[in-house]
Formats: sequence, C-alpha cells, structure tokens
Amino acid sequence: GYEMQNGLIQQDLAVKSGYWPLFRFNPLKEKGQRFVVDCKQPSIPLEDFLYNENRFATIKNNFPDRASEFLELAKEGMIHRWERIEALKGL
Repeated sequence: GYEMQNGLIQQDLAVKSGYWPLFRFNPLKEKGQRFVVDCKQPSIPLEDFLYNENRFATIKNNFPDRASEFLELAKEGMIHRWERIEALKGL
C-alpha cells in the first residue's frame, strides 16, 4: 500500500513508469484507428513507482538481492509489454 492521500500521485507514477499503460480499443473503428494509446512511453524509472508501495519496498528492505532480481524481471516484462503495445497500434 501507500498513503491514501497520495493516491493520485501514485497513479501518475504508475503510468509514467510504464507499469500501468493507458489504452483504448474500439473494434467498430476503421483499421489503424481501433487501438489508441493514451500515454507516452515510460519516462521515469520503474523503481520510482514500485518502491513507493509497501509491498515492493518491504522486499527491497528485507531481501535486497532478490528485489534487484525482481526489478530486472519487471523491467524486461515492461519492455515486452511496450513492444506488444506498439504492435497493436496497427489494428
């Protein structure tokens, strides 16, 4: 979790870090216009978002080596996610 008063800030970090991409899909639109990405590519490090949340910060504090491994896996996953998002833009 995080402080509820910081909810909007945390949501913004999730989007800017690429953890939570924003997009829309409308199958009724013309081909090439069906899939719309409503956010930019990640502009801040993933850890700026992750370590603001207790569930991730706890792992980092108690198991720093494992946290580094998990962070690298998460970054790799994000790269693949953005590759898929880019591919879907042609729908």
